[in-house]
Amino acid sequence: MKRTALLLLAILLAACATASSTASTAGSTAAAKAPVATTVILVRHAEKATPEGDPPLSEAGKARASELARVLAGAHVSAIYTTQYIRTRETARPLAEALAVTPTAIGTGTGYAAAAAADIRTNHAGQTVLVVGHTTTTVELLNALGVTDLPTIPETEYDDLFVCTLVEGRPPVVTALRYGAPAR
Repeated sequence: MKRTALLLLAILLAACATASSTASTAGSTAAAKAPVATTVILVRHAEKATPEGDPPLSEAGKARASELARVLAGAHVSAIYTTQYIRTRETARPLAEALAVTPTAIGTGTGYAAAAAADIRTNHAGQTVLVVGHTTTTVELLNALGVTDLPTIPETEYDDLFVCTLVEGRPPVVTALRYGAPAR
């Protein structure tokens, strides 16, 4: 009787261990296959000092760049992209310095948006990325990321902030926000 009880107990314990192991493996497999979310934060450069050429930021633009750094300080930004222009680099600078992240400058020529989107998806999957662009390049990049309901960014607006969440196999989700002093 004791042997039978011990044998049944051993079988029961073995069955429980197998079930636990199977559930654990299934849980690990499900976790390994869980979709990865990539967050792309897009802004237009802050206010520029003059309308011509490749100007630096105005005082209002410098204040907006500082506010962007404050707003995104806890967003876990791990990569920053700018265009080659001074105003985009200066807009990103306060956050880049605070996070010790070296921004990547990318050109705005033909194929810019597709190349930037591919680079973000390939090299920054599961991360949060800031992209500082222009009225046109911001919209082009949103489009290249799969966004279909595209915004229009007027030349007089500098306070738009778009948070685009990318999950493989799902349409992108975009949240349009504003930061800093109203630019209108």
